[in-house]
Amino acid sequence: MSFQALPKKLLCLRNFLLPMAVILIGLDCVNSWHMSVQNKMYKMCSAARMNAYTFANLNGYVYVPGNMTFVPDMMSNDTNGDPMYGQMIMDMKTGEPMLDMQCNTTMYYGMGVNQTTCDPNMPMAMYTMNDWQMEETMWMYTMCPTTDVMPNVGMIRDWLAMCWAGSLTMFFGTLWLYKEMILLAFILEMVCLPGYTAATLYLYYRQPMGNVFWTWWYASIVLFQFLVGLAAMYQYAWLKYELEVRAREEEIKLVQGKMYFPRDCQSIRAYPCMCKLWDKDKDSVIKRYDNMHQIDIRANILCPQCKNRVELILM
Repeated sequence: MSFQALPKKLLCLRNFLLPMAVILIGLDCVNSWHMSVQNKMYKMCSAARMNAYTFANLNGYVYVPGNMTFVPDMMSNDTNGDPMYGQMIMDMKTGEPMLDMQCNTTMYYGMGVNQTTCDPNMPMAMYTMNDWQMEETMWMYTMCPTTDVMPNVGMIRDWLAMCWAGSLTMFFGTLWLYKEMILLAFILEMVCLPGYTAATLYLYYRQPMGNVFWTWWYASIVLFQFLVGLAAMYQYAWLKYELEVRAREEEIKLVQGKMYFPRDCQSIRAYPCMCKLWDKDKDSVIKRYDNMHQIDIRANILCPQCKNRVELILM
């Protein structure tokens, strides 16, 4: 199809949707990067959590689930061991700093120094899970998740795949004016993805390290996808109308004799025997092949050279 013969409104809409499709592809790249960052956070925090459990197992620490704290086995119960030290632990649980008289340092609940050597490089008397994870991940995150795998990661992965499918079909369908690809693109962008993106926004909003920027980012993507899909719907409707009008006019002109397709050629090739026919052999085969209304004649065309049945001819 010649683009110059298309209506001006269709060409203008095509020129508008091409850069919009490129922007959609760029947004998909950013969304894929954001998902990889989230997955990396879960993997690093999960590894740090496993290392915290390993350290506790090797050094005789007991995990207290209520406050997610690791304490030495002798201090797992505040009534065991030294009552004064147990009272100090209870005071630190309220958030008040306590002066460690033995090591002459200030202690908070969840942190401290080794009570035997007073060496700050030695393992501390107690530690919380969050402190261990923050230290091992080098404080890259403000908090770590409590699960090993990001919740609903399969749903987010399927959403990304749908985004890429909509963006690529939008770009190539608009570039080639291929109406089936444009139909798929506007269904994805206008019907499926806005609601799916809103659900993804909710999932990311509940993730650790979520902030206002990513909330507004995905909210704007919802609106952008709907508007681009709406424009693609008009492009599909106008293109389909134009193609049907051309096909109808062409059929009318053929019936009225105002248009004809020349059948002049030097030779034809018969299939499946692959024989090349010339002159009177060519004319006899074409004459029988063009007999559209007598099926028995057309279905029993024999090749003049090999006498095999001819199913198709190409000029």
